Amino acid sequence: MTQSHSSQRQQPHPDDIVLWPDGTWATLEQVRNGDFDWMSDDYEIIDHLDARLKAAGVIDETM
Repeated sequence: MTQSHSSQRQQPHPDDIVLWPDGTWATLEQVRNGDFDWMSDDYEIIDHLDARLKAAGVIDETM
């Protein structure tokens, strides 16, 4: 069976952003290093190049 390109999963990058429902965010590397162990595991990983980061308020207009 051949997978289409859109269904292939990309490996997470250390600079990808972890976003919790309350708006808290960190890099995936920080989470993996244990810097956010006190936070829940209920988060979304967003590609560090994804335009949704601006909508989520993680990056601003100057970046």
